[in-house]
Amino acid sequence: MVIGNNTAPYKMFANLFCRWDKQAKMLRMGRLVYCGGSGPGTNRGGYSAKLSLAICPRILSWRFSRDDWEVTLLGVRLHHKKSHGGWIA
Repeated sequence: MVIGNNTAPYKMFANLFCRWDKQAKMLRMGRLVYCGGSGPGTNRGGYSAKLSLAICPRILSWRFSRDDWEVTLLGVRLHHKKSHGGWIA
């Protein structure tokens, strides 16, 4: 299910789904995709980003890097990723 306008140039939309990722061993629940600045692909510092939600069998874990981060607390995983080169699908 898509909430919002997912045709470019969009500002924000959400995908709600429930699927088991066998390789990563997690239940993916959905994601929120949005753009910031003046939009990706422009020379004015725009970007697109996504925030995803999943359920996984971990109590506590985290990972941080330049353009993404991931935090799991009591089995609930939030993952944020930013792209400066184009739209995140």
